[in-house]
Amino acid sequence: MNVLFGIARAVRGSDATTFYRTLLVIATTTLAAACAGTGGVPVESIGSAQAAAERNLTSRDQSIIADLKEKPDWGILIMDVTTRLEGKEASCGATAYFKNAEGKRGVAQISNIFVGGKRISSGSIQTVKAGTYVIHLVECQLREKLSASFAEFTLKPGEILNAGNLVIDYKPGSFLSSEFSARTRVEALSAETVASVKERAPVAFAKATSRYMKSLLP
Repeated sequence: MNVLFGIARAVRGSDATTFYRTLLVIATTTLAAACAGTGGVPVESIGSAQAAAERNLTSRDQSIIADLKEKPDWGILIMDVTTRLEGKEASCGATAYFKNAEGKRGVAQISNIFVGGKRISSGSIQTVKAGTYVIHLVECQLREKLSASFAEFTLKPGEILNAGNLVIDYKPGSFLSSEFSARTRVEALSAETVASVKERAPVAFAKATSRYMKSLLP
């Protein structure tokens, strides 16, 4: 797995097809090299070595490679959302809804756990059609619905994008009112979120381009 992780860095910025082929070629070579001390690798074993290389990827990396191969005009979005209620971090997972000018919609679900009062987010890894999107609605486990043009991001075809962490610090309006005031900022994914994403999709994350979403609120 460490070899595959390093390879992904080497092909950072390549298109989806190159990414897919490079992973299989180098992984196959790596497996063949592991057998070098046994008198070489028979030609007929190369096919099985390639299959083994695919099996050694995590299930999420496998699905990402398949998605990018089958949908060349799509990409992979990695992001996080943090909600704060008047400066205090909200103890809930978040669901972010985004849409583009053509009406194409997407959803990013973020799961949170709290350990010793500290939030640990899994982040979100989603397959999304390429385009420019606006995050227009964030739910806090159905307890709060915050509707506004919070942030914007652009995903290119075949790209794996690390869009960062959208932080929304909000103050509710009057009782039973849907109005609220909010400030937003975008920051890097936390170390805990990065660890979670790397555990699920280490090869994809190593190839990700870091281009953070743009906050649309002050």
